[in-house]
Amino acid sequence: MEEHLSLPHDPTGYGDFEFYYEGTTLCVAFEYCSDGVDRLGLLKFDNCFEFRMSGNLDGQTPMGYDTVYRSEERTYRSWKLKDFAFMLSGSDFQFFVAAENCVFIPDGSWARPHAGSS
Repeated sequence: MEEHLSLPHDPTGYGDFEFYYEGTTLCVAFEYCSDGVDRLGLLKFDNCFEFRMSGNLDGQTPMGYDTVYRSEERTYRSWKLKDFAFMLSGSDFQFFVAAENCVFIPDGSWARPHAGSS
């Protein structure tokens, strides 16, 4: 796998993270600190075909934190997919996504309201 995106490094470790779908787009939202300011980041995976998360520390794939890795493109039916993998600082979970592409949005302008908030 080769590097696709470098995420901001947070030496204190990332805060909470969540996953949700907007149609066929997988969204991975996470909190991080940059320049002393708490921020919200978002990874968007368009036309997500597969998503899995692993907390199995004994069987993890070697990879660095705060980098999204990408494999060669493959075709599934009429979709051109890539396999993406990443780990966030402060988390021992590894995330694996098969999707058409991946982009990082570094600010909170995307933030969706939480249930019960107005």
